[in-house]
Amino acid sequence: MACLFLHICLVAFFSFDFSGAASNSGVPGSDTSTPSPEHFYSHPSLFDAYVDLQDNILNRTVVRKKVPAIISNYTTKTYLFFEPYQILSVDDEEQTVSMKTTLDLFWLDQNLMWEPGDYLGLDSLQVASSQVWTPRIGMAEDVENDEFKMPASVLIYSNGEVYVFLPGRVKFLCFLDMEFFPFDEHECKLSFLADSWNLHNYLGDEYDLTKHFAASSEWTLLSFDCIDSENPVASAQIVICSIRMRRRSTFYVINIVVPMLLTSVMTLVVFLLPAESGEKMSFLVSLYVSTSVFLNFMVDFLPRSMDKVSCQNVWGNV
Repeated sequence: MACLFLHICLVAFFSFDFSGAASNSGVPGSDTSTPSPEHFYSHPSLFDAYVDLQDNILNRTVVRKKVPAIISNYTTKTYLFFEPYQILSVDDEEQTVSMKTTLDLFWLDQNLMWEPGDYLGLDSLQVASSQVWTPRIGMAEDVENDEFKMPASVLIYSNGEVYVFLPGRVKFLCFLDMEFFPFDEHECKLSFLADSWNLHNYLGDEYDLTKHFAASSEWTLLSFDCIDSENPVASAQIVICSIRMRRRSTFYVINIVVPMLLTSVMTLVVFLLPAESGEKMSFLVSLYVSTSVFLNFMVDFLPRSMDKVSCQNVWGNV
């Protein structure tokens, strides 16, 4: 009888609902900074806590409806960090520049906040970009895309900060002054706009982007800078970036400038030849033929921009 009584007591003890007793005893809920015991029972692992956190965030009405962050908080600002990595190509005929770049976006969305202590200390969450509101960012000078395409996922922090990383290639319009080719320098202006109205530059004055710029065989980056500006048409805040680059002229000096200079000097040599030698005419004909062949070779290297004719074109025709 004693053994049977002990067995019944043990079964009753282990069948008792501790979670219900804890909730009835006034244990704080999930909105407190210190996690209550039931959170540890409901999140036995980080995986379960991560899944529950994702469900909690994505099932909020403002998140499902993709309510813009600026509606919830009119002081919300979208920060942009634009960084060029390498100049891929420059088309003087189309007046375009192709460049490898990265674009970082940050903004604060109060609808995406949570308490890390309620989810085993998780302070970041990665979700699909199609499930939350994201700003539309465009570049006025872009000739290939109307706006930047958001990546497959975005990173959200517990304080509501959202981070997006956009690596890629951009092709934009830039006025190229080829008058002093091959010793030309160009400055390109890029204007970034957003539908969130408050777009700001995240680039600090102390950050030197030239240290991260990849070497190009034809171009070198002289300077890069981004500033906040005002769009007078839409009364919105925009970011304007300025890129200044210079052509590497060594190849053109060796293969174009030096041969043209030597050809010009040889033209003057004909006046030193005595008329009695009878070689003046044959020398001039040979010089003319060699110059014609060289000009046919050189035409593929000269710029085709007709806005301003380069000095090399004028020199070659003369």
